[in-house]
Amino acid sequence: MTSITDRGVTLADRTVEAPVVVQAVGVTPRLELARLAGLAEGAGGVAVSSTLQTSDPHVWAAGDIAAVDHPLYRTRVRVEHWDVAQKHGQYLGRALTSAAEPYSRAPYFFSDQFELGFEYRGWVDPSASAEIVVRGDDPAGSWYAFWLVGGAVQAVLNANAWDDGDAIRTLVNGRVTVAPARLSDPSVPLTELA
Repeated sequence: MTSITDRGVTLADRTVEAPVVVQAVGVTPRLELARLAGLAEGAGGVAVSSTLQTSDPHVWAAGDIAAVDHPLYRTRVRVEHWDVAQKHGQYLGRALTSAAEPYSRAPYFFSDQFELGFEYRGWVDPSASAEIVVRGDDPAGSWYAFWLVGGAVQAVLNANAWDDGDAIRTLVNGRVTVAPARLSDPSVPLTELA
């Protein structure tokens, strides 16, 4: 791509006309300072323990850069969303002043894109063989996507559905095993599945 204009996208060999252009820009943490400090890396960020401590016992890391040794997932998890930075900061404020339990909050993010608003809770290892179960099929309405690994709920994306946060948290945090037919059935309240 060489440019974006009001008519579309100009490529090296042609112009592709488009009424709307979406440009997705990735995020790469800046690890130079961590590397200079000799901090261990993992999952594309600074490797931290379940209490957000780095490989240096005097340094903690939080937010997008922190690849947490997550007790729920037993692997390093790094999430790029301001909510994670906020929750990490709140956790560290408590953890540095008293003995703290490991940071075990399931990853979470949300976004609003025009008429579509969605939330995502949980985490699925990209190498896992996950089954995706969808509840609701109206793209303009509300719907859910559930990621199951071994029959247990690992993550949920809810779109334009705002009243089931507690049930979704319970399903994800408890890795509740639910039959796909019940998950996909909108007549079964999520509170009955949690």
